Amino acid sequence: MKEENAVKTKPNYNVPLIIFLTAFAIFGILGAVYSVNQSRQLEKEVAELRNNLQTTPTALPTQPPEQISIDDWQSYTNENYSFSFRYPDQWAVRQPTGEEGNLIVYIDTEQTAELDGQEVEYYLWLESAEALPDDDYTQTLVNHYPAFKTDQKPSRYGALTYLVRKSDDQYISISLTPYNDENPFSNQNNVIPIFEKMLSTFQYTGQEAKIIAQGTLQSLETTDPDIPYDYQIKLSKPYYDELNAMKPGYVDDFVLVSNNESITQKLSSLVGESVTIEGKIEWGLAETRHLRVTTVVSN
Repeated sequence: MKEENAVKTKPNYNVPLIIFLTAFAIFGILGAVYSVNQSRQLEKEVAELRNNLQTTPTALPTQPPEQISIDDWQSYTNENYSFSFRYPDQWAVRQPTGEEGNLIVYIDTEQTAELDGQEVEYYLWLESAEALPDDDYTQTLVNHYPAFKTDQKPSRYGALTYLVRKSDDQYISISLTPYNDENPFSNQNNVIPIFEKMLSTFQYTGQEAKIIAQGTLQSLETTDPDIPYDYQIKLSKPYYDELNAMKPGYVDDFVLVSNNESITQKLSSLVGESVTIEGKIEWGLAETRHLRVTTVVSN
Protein backbone atom coordinates (compact mmCIF):
# COMPACT_ATOMS: atom_id res chain seq x y z
CA MET A 1 0.00 0.00 0.00
CA LYS A 2 2.79 2.45 0.74
CA GLU A 3 4.40 1.83 -2.65
CA GLU A 4 1.08 2.59 -4.47
CA ASN A 5 0.72 5.97 -2.66
CA ALA A 6 4.26 6.95 -3.60
CA VAL A 7 3.52 6.47 -7.25
CA LYS A 8 0.33 8.57 -7.17
CA THR A 9 2.01 11.65 -5.61
CA LYS A 10 5.01 11.81 -8.04
CA PRO A 11 5.18 15.39 -9.60
CA ASN A 12 4.57 15.83 -13.37
CA TYR A 13 7.48 17.93 -14.77
CA ASN A 14 6.03 18.03 -18.33
CA VAL A 15 3.29 20.61 -17.51
CA PRO A 16 5.54 23.72 -17.20
CA LEU A 17 7.37 22.73 -20.37
CA ILE A 18 4.10 22.43 -22.27
CA ILE A 19 2.96 25.85 -20.99
CA PHE A 20 6.30 27.43 -22.02
CA LEU A 21 6.21 25.94 -25.49
CA THR A 22 2.60 27.02 -25.97
CA ALA A 23 3.36 30.60 -24.92
CA PHE A 24 6.41 30.67 -27.16
CA ALA A 25 4.33 29.51 -30.10
CA ILE A 26 1.64 32.12 -29.42
CA PHE A 27 4.21 34.96 -29.21
CA GLY A 28 5.80 33.66 -32.39
CA ILE A 29 2.49 33.78 -34.22
CA LEU A 30 1.74 37.29 -32.90
CA GLY A 31 5.20 38.45 -33.95
CA ALA A 32 4.72 37.07 -37.42
CA VAL A 33 1.33 38.79 -37.76
CA TYR A 34 2.84 42.09 -36.56
CA SER A 35 5.72 41.76 -39.01
CA VAL A 36 3.33 41.12 -41.90
CA ASN A 37 1.21 44.17 -40.92
CA GLN A 38 4.31 46.36 -40.68
CA SER A 39 5.48 45.15 -44.08
CA ARG A 40 2.09 45.92 -45.62
CA GLN A 41 2.06 49.37 -44.00
CA LEU A 42 5.54 50.08 -45.37
CA GLU A 43 4.47 48.96 -48.85
CA LYS A 44 1.44 51.27 -48.59
CA GLU A 45 3.60 54.26 -47.57
CA VAL A 46 6.06 53.60 -50.39
CA ALA A 47 3.18 53.40 -52.88
CA GLU A 48 1.78 56.72 -51.60
CA LEU A 49 5.21 58.33 -51.82
CA ARG A 50 5.63 57.17 -55.41
CA ASN A 51 2.19 58.48 -56.26
CA ASN A 52 2.98 61.87 -54.71
CA LEU A 53 6.24 62.10 -56.62
CA GLN A 54 4.40 61.42 -59.85
CA THR A 55 1.59 63.92 -59.23
CA THR A 56 3.52 66.80 -57.61
CA PRO A 57 3.96 69.72 -60.12
CA THR A 58 7.46 70.11 -61.45
CA ALA A 59 9.36 72.83 -59.56
CA LEU A 60 11.07 75.66 -61.40
CA PRO A 61 14.77 75.08 -62.07
CA THR A 62 17.27 76.18 -59.46
CA GLN A 63 20.18 76.86 -61.80
CA PRO A 64 21.62 80.39 -62.07
CA PRO A 65 19.72 82.79 -64.37
CA GLU A 66 22.42 82.71 -67.05
CA GLN A 67 21.93 78.95 -67.44
CA ILE A 68 18.15 79.13 -67.90
CA SER A 69 16.93 78.77 -71.47
CA ILE A 70 14.21 81.11 -72.76
CA ASP A 71 13.68 79.29 -76.05
CA ASP A 72 10.12 78.30 -75.18
CA TRP A 73 9.20 81.50 -73.32
CA GLN A 74 6.37 83.80 -74.35
CA SER A 75 6.76 87.48 -75.27
CA TYR A 76 4.78 90.34 -73.75
CA THR A 77 4.70 93.80 -75.32
CA ASN A 78 2.95 96.87 -73.99
CA GLU A 79 2.53 99.56 -76.65
CA ASN A 80 1.11 102.18 -74.28
CA TYR A 81 4.23 102.19 -72.10
CA SER A 82 6.66 101.03 -74.81
CA PHE A 83 8.27 98.02 -73.17
CA SER A 84 8.49 94.26 -73.60
CA PHE A 85 9.82 91.20 -71.81
CA ARG A 86 9.82 87.39 -71.99
CA TYR A 87 8.24 85.06 -69.44
CA PRO A 88 7.94 81.27 -68.92
CA ASP A 89 5.30 79.49 -70.92
CA GLN A 90 3.60 78.12 -67.77
CA TRP A 91 3.18 81.63 -66.30
CA ALA A 92 -0.07 83.45 -67.07
CA VAL A 93 -0.43 87.17 -67.89
CA ARG A 94 -3.52 88.80 -66.37
CA GLN A 95 -4.93 92.16 -67.37
CA PRO A 96 -6.13 94.55 -64.64
CA THR A 97 -9.81 95.42 -64.34
CA GLY A 98 -9.07 99.14 -64.60
CA GLU A 99 -9.53 99.87 -60.92
CA GLU A 100 -6.00 99.17 -59.63
CA GLY A 101 -4.45 102.63 -60.01
CA ASN A 102 -1.13 102.49 -61.86
CA LEU A 103 -1.21 98.72 -62.36
CA ILE A 104 -0.30 97.73 -65.93
CA VAL A 105 -0.33 93.94 -65.78
CA TYR A 106 0.17 91.10 -63.33
CA ILE A 107 1.47 87.56 -63.83
CA ASP A 108 0.57 84.30 -62.09
CA THR A 109 3.56 81.98 -61.72
CA GLU A 110 1.59 78.90 -60.58
CA GLN A 111 4.28 78.40 -57.93
CA THR A 112 3.28 78.55 -54.26
CA ALA A 113 4.71 79.09 -50.80
CA GLU A 114 3.41 77.78 -47.48
CA LEU A 115 2.45 80.83 -45.40
CA ASP A 116 0.31 81.00 -42.26
CA GLY A 117 -0.89 77.46 -42.82
CA GLN A 118 -2.06 78.07 -46.37
CA GLU A 119 -0.63 78.05 -49.88
CA VAL A 120 0.06 81.51 -51.30
CA GLU A 121 0.89 81.88 -54.98
CA TYR A 122 3.92 83.79 -56.20
CA TYR A 123 2.92 86.51 -58.63
CA LEU A 124 4.36 89.60 -60.30
CA TRP A 125 2.80 92.96 -60.88
CA LEU A 126 3.99 95.83 -63.08
CA GLU A 127 3.09 99.46 -62.44
CA SER A 128 3.93 102.83 -63.90
CA ALA A 129 5.65 105.34 -61.62
CA GLU A 130 6.59 108.98 -62.01
CA ALA A 131 9.21 109.12 -59.26
CA LEU A 132 11.26 106.88 -57.01
CA PRO A 133 9.63 105.95 -53.69
CA ASP A 134 10.94 107.12 -50.35
CA ASP A 135 11.97 103.55 -49.50
CA ASP A 136 15.61 102.54 -49.22
CA TYR A 137 16.82 101.21 -52.56
CA THR A 138 20.00 100.06 -54.27
CA GLN A 139 21.07 101.33 -57.68
CA THR A 140 21.53 98.56 -60.21
CA LEU A 141 20.93 97.69 -63.87
CA VAL A 142 18.11 95.74 -65.51
CA ASN A 143 19.24 94.67 -68.99
CA HIS A 144 21.61 97.67 -68.93
CA TYR A 145 18.81 100.13 -68.04
CA PRO A 146 19.39 102.17 -64.86
CA ALA A 147 17.22 100.65 -62.14
CA PHE A 148 16.56 100.83 -58.43
CA LYS A 149 16.04 97.76 -56.25
CA THR A 150 14.13 97.61 -52.96
CA ASP A 151 12.37 95.11 -50.68
CA GLN A 152 10.53 97.84 -48.75
CA LYS A 153 7.51 98.13 -51.03
CA PRO A 154 4.30 97.65 -48.96
CA SER A 155 2.95 94.13 -49.40
CA ARG A 156 1.30 91.64 -47.06
CA TYR A 157 4.04 89.04 -47.46
CA GLY A 158 6.86 91.28 -48.64
CA ALA A 159 7.97 92.07 -52.18
CA LEU A 160 11.13 92.39 -54.23
CA THR A 161 10.82 95.41 -56.55
CA TYR A 162 12.86 96.86 -59.40
CA LEU A 163 12.06 100.32 -60.76
CA VAL A 164 13.46 100.57 -64.30
CA ARG A 165 14.10 104.11 -65.47
CA LYS A 166 12.73 105.29 -68.78
CA SER A 167 13.34 108.97 -68.06
CA ASP A 168 13.71 111.17 -64.99
CA ASP A 169 9.95 111.11 -64.42
CA GLN A 170 9.01 107.74 -65.93
CA TYR A 171 9.67 104.30 -64.43
CA ILE A 172 8.26 100.82 -64.74
CA SER A 173 7.99 99.12 -61.35
CA ILE A 174 8.29 95.30 -61.42
CA SER A 175 7.50 93.47 -58.16
CA LEU A 176 7.55 89.83 -57.03
CA THR A 177 5.60 88.68 -53.97
CA PRO A 178 5.81 86.95 -51.51
CA TYR A 179 9.45 87.66 -50.69
CA ASN A 180 11.65 87.55 -47.59
CA ASP A 181 15.35 88.18 -47.96
CA GLU A 182 16.44 87.05 -44.47
CA ASN A 183 14.20 83.97 -44.17
CA PRO A 184 13.24 82.87 -47.69
CA PHE A 185 9.80 81.33 -48.07
CA SER A 186 9.38 77.84 -49.43
CA ASN A 187 10.08 77.69 -53.17
CA GLN A 188 11.42 81.27 -53.15
CA ASN A 189 14.91 80.18 -54.19
CA ASN A 190 13.36 78.47 -57.20
CA VAL A 191 11.29 81.47 -58.30
CA ILE A 192 13.97 84.18 -57.90
CA PRO A 193 16.31 82.90 -60.70
CA ILE A 194 13.36 82.82 -63.12
CA PHE A 195 12.38 86.34 -62.06
CA GLU A 196 15.94 87.55 -62.65
CA LYS A 197 16.04 85.88 -66.05
CA MET A 198 12.78 87.60 -66.96
CA LEU A 199 14.27 90.93 -65.90
CA SER A 200 17.24 90.33 -68.19
CA THR A 201 14.81 90.36 -71.15
CA PHE A 202 13.05 93.60 -70.17
CA GLN A 203 13.40 96.19 -72.92
CA TYR A 204 12.05 99.63 -73.69
CA THR A 205 10.86 99.50 -77.28
CA GLY A 206 11.10 103.23 -77.94
CA GLN A 207 14.27 105.27 -78.42
CA GLU A 208 13.88 107.63 -75.47
CA ALA A 209 15.36 105.36 -72.78
CA LYS A 210 19.10 105.35 -72.17
CA ILE A 211 21.16 102.28 -71.34
CA ILE A 212 24.46 101.96 -69.51
CA ALA A 213 26.84 99.60 -71.30
CA GLN A 214 30.04 98.28 -69.76
CA GLY A 215 32.73 96.41 -71.63
CA THR A 216 35.81 96.72 -73.82
CA LEU A 217 36.03 99.49 -76.43
CA GLN A 218 37.16 98.23 -79.85
CA SER A 219 37.91 99.88 -83.19
CA LEU A 220 36.20 98.87 -86.44
CA GLU A 221 37.54 98.98 -89.97
CA THR A 222 35.09 100.03 -92.68
CA THR A 223 35.69 100.07 -96.43
CA ASP A 224 33.12 102.80 -97.01
CA PRO A 225 34.07 106.23 -95.59
CA ASP A 226 30.39 107.21 -95.59
CA ILE A 227 29.58 104.55 -92.99
CA PRO A 228 30.23 106.15 -89.57
CA TYR A 229 30.92 102.88 -87.80
CA ASP A 230 34.39 103.27 -86.32
CA TYR A 231 33.96 101.82 -82.84
CA GLN A 232 32.06 99.14 -80.97
CA ILE A 233 31.79 97.98 -77.37
CA LYS A 234 32.22 94.32 -76.46
CA LEU A 235 29.74 93.97 -73.62
CA SER A 236 30.75 92.42 -70.30
CA LYS A 237 27.14 91.21 -70.00
CA PRO A 238 24.84 90.63 -73.00
CA TYR A 239 21.98 92.97 -73.82
CA TYR A 240 18.62 91.46 -74.71
CA ASP A 241 17.33 93.06 -77.91
CA GLU A 242 13.98 91.69 -79.09
CA LEU A 243 13.96 94.30 -81.87
CA ASN A 244 17.21 93.15 -83.47
CA ALA A 245 16.21 92.33 -87.04
CA MET A 246 19.28 90.20 -87.72
CA LYS A 247 19.10 88.03 -84.60
CA PRO A 248 16.51 88.82 -81.93
CA GLY A 249 17.81 87.90 -78.50
CA TYR A 250 20.96 88.50 -76.51
CA VAL A 251 23.68 90.51 -78.23
CA ASP A 252 27.31 90.74 -77.10
CA ASP A 253 28.34 94.01 -78.73
CA PHE A 254 27.07 97.37 -79.97
CA VAL A 255 28.31 99.56 -82.78
CA LEU A 256 28.93 103.06 -81.40
CA VAL A 257 28.16 106.38 -83.11
CA SER A 258 28.44 109.98 -81.97
CA ASN A 259 27.84 113.44 -83.41
CA ASN A 260 29.91 115.04 -80.67
CA GLU A 261 33.54 115.64 -81.65
CA SER A 262 34.86 115.54 -78.07
CA ILE A 263 33.15 112.17 -77.47
CA THR A 264 34.56 110.84 -80.74
CA GLN A 265 38.06 111.85 -79.68
CA LYS A 266 37.58 110.22 -76.30
CA LEU A 267 36.43 107.00 -77.97
CA SER A 268 39.56 107.03 -80.06
CA SER A 269 41.77 107.48 -77.00
CA LEU A 270 40.13 104.65 -75.03
CA VAL A 271 40.31 101.85 -77.63
CA GLY A 272 41.29 98.60 -75.94
CA GLU A 273 40.26 99.75 -72.48
CA SER A 274 37.39 98.83 -70.20
CA VAL A 275 34.78 101.58 -70.39
CA THR A 276 31.29 102.55 -69.28
CA ILE A 277 29.12 104.14 -71.95
CA GLU A 278 25.73 105.78 -71.66
CA GLY A 279 23.57 106.28 -74.70
CA LYS A 280 20.40 105.50 -76.63
CA ILE A 281 19.80 102.58 -78.96
CA GLU A 282 18.82 103.67 -82.47
CA TRP A 283 18.10 102.08 -85.81
CA GLY A 284 21.10 102.02 -88.12
CA LEU A 285 21.94 100.99 -91.64
CA ALA A 286 20.12 97.98 -93.18
CA GLU A 287 17.90 97.55 -90.11
CA THR A 288 20.88 97.20 -87.79
CA ARG A 289 20.98 98.72 -84.33
CA HIS A 290 23.65 101.00 -82.89
CA LEU A 291 24.26 102.88 -79.66
CA ARG A 292 24.43 106.66 -79.87
CA VAL A 293 26.94 107.64 -77.20
CA THR A 294 26.20 110.54 -74.84
CA THR A 295 28.83 109.75 -72.18
CA VAL A 296 31.96 107.60 -72.08
CA VAL A 297 34.34 107.08 -69.16
CA SER A 298 37.24 104.75 -68.51
CA ASN A 299 36.77 102.11 -65.84
